[in-house]
Amino acid sequence: VAIAAAGTLGRLLDDSDPAALGEWEVPPDAIRTACGRLVRQAQIAGRSPVRLAALEALAHARRCGPPPQPTAGLEHPDVRRAALLALAGGAHRRAWDPALTGVLVAASADREARVAGAAAALLCRSL
Repeated sequence: VAIAAAGTLGRLLDDSDPAALGEWEVPPDAIRTACGRLVRQAQIAGRSPVRLAALEALAHARRCGPPPQPTAGLEHPDVRRAALLALAGGAHRRAWDPALTGVLVAASADREARVAGAAAALLCRSL
């Protein structure tokens, strides 16, 4: 259930229809709470499916803003890739952060091809 909930929150908070949440009368504090819970789930140590789902949701949840950089569980390639996508997911909707460029350049040298490839693609998108 938590995995499906994270995906649904990511889609609801993606801002593809900015008026939708207002039409549904979703209060701002409910949005903040949902974003906070996604961030907490994304910070779970290890490579849990819930953590990966939360990171993927944060990559799409434009209303949540950028998630904090993960500090645990980065030994897992799936987590490193999902964390990169979440960190860079909102970069196109705000001023590009030069620190993010450094993170992506470093990640483009990752020993796992899927992590390096995601970093390279995100760098290209930033140009």
